[in-house]
Amino acid sequence: MGNLFAITHVATGGAIAGVSLGLVMVVFEYTMLRRLAERKQFMGTIKFALFLPPGFALLAWMFWG
Repeated sequence: MGNLFAITHVATGGAIAGVSLGLVMVVFEYTMLRRLAERKQFMGTIKFALFLPPGFALLAWMFWG
Protein backbone atom coordinates (compact mmCIF):
# COMPACT_ATOMS: atom_id res chain seq x y z
CA MET A 1 0.00 0.00 0.00
CA GLY A 2 2.90 2.34 0.57
CA ASN A 3 3.36 5.46 2.59
CA LEU A 4 0.41 7.82 2.06
CA PHE A 5 2.46 10.92 2.79
CA ALA A 6 5.15 9.90 0.30
CA ILE A 7 2.75 9.75 -2.66
CA THR A 8 0.56 12.79 -1.91
CA HIS A 9 1.27 16.48 -2.11
CA VAL A 10 2.60 17.94 1.13
CA ALA A 11 -0.44 20.17 1.68
CA THR A 12 -2.79 17.24 1.04
CA GLY A 13 -0.97 15.15 3.63
CA GLY A 14 -1.25 18.00 6.12
CA ALA A 15 -4.97 18.35 5.39
CA ILE A 16 -5.47 14.61 5.91
CA ALA A 17 -3.68 14.84 9.25
CA GLY A 18 -5.85 17.84 10.19
CA VAL A 19 -9.07 16.02 9.29
CA SER A 20 -7.99 12.99 11.32
CA LEU A 21 -7.13 15.07 14.36
CA GLY A 22 -10.34 17.09 14.02
CA LEU A 23 -12.50 13.96 13.89
CA VAL A 24 -10.78 12.47 16.92
CA MET A 25 -11.26 15.73 18.86
CA VAL A 26 -14.96 16.00 17.96
CA VAL A 27 -15.71 12.37 18.88
CA PHE A 28 -13.81 12.69 22.16
CA GLU A 29 -15.52 15.97 23.04
CA TYR A 30 -18.94 14.55 22.18
CA THR A 31 -18.44 11.55 24.44
CA MET A 32 -17.26 13.79 27.29
CA LEU A 33 -19.98 16.44 26.98
CA ARG A 34 -23.29 14.72 26.50
CA ARG A 35 -25.28 17.27 28.46
CA LEU A 36 -27.12 20.01 26.60
CA ALA A 37 -25.72 22.66 28.96
CA GLU A 38 -22.29 22.25 27.37
CA ARG A 39 -23.50 22.82 23.81
CA LYS A 40 -21.58 26.10 23.38
CA GLN A 41 -18.29 24.43 24.29
CA PHE A 42 -19.01 21.59 21.86
CA MET A 43 -19.76 24.05 19.04
CA GLY A 44 -16.43 25.74 19.74
CA THR A 45 -14.70 22.40 19.30
CA ILE A 46 -16.54 21.82 16.01
CA LYS A 47 -15.43 25.23 14.72
CA PHE A 48 -11.82 24.54 15.74
CA ALA A 49 -11.96 21.11 14.08
CA LEU A 50 -13.07 22.78 10.84
CA PHE A 51 -10.04 25.07 11.02
CA LEU A 52 -7.57 22.21 11.48
CA PRO A 53 -7.38 20.80 7.90
CA PRO A 54 -6.54 24.10 6.17
CA GLY A 55 -4.26 25.03 9.05
CA PHE A 56 -2.35 21.75 8.93
CA ALA A 57 -2.17 21.93 5.13
CA LEU A 58 -0.69 25.43 5.32
CA LEU A 59 1.82 24.44 8.00
CA ALA A 60 2.89 21.31 6.11
CA TRP A 61 3.31 23.34 2.94
CA MET A 62 5.33 26.01 4.76
CA PHE A 63 7.66 23.57 6.55
CA TRP A 64 8.05 20.71 4.08
CA GLY A 65 6.85 22.10 0.75
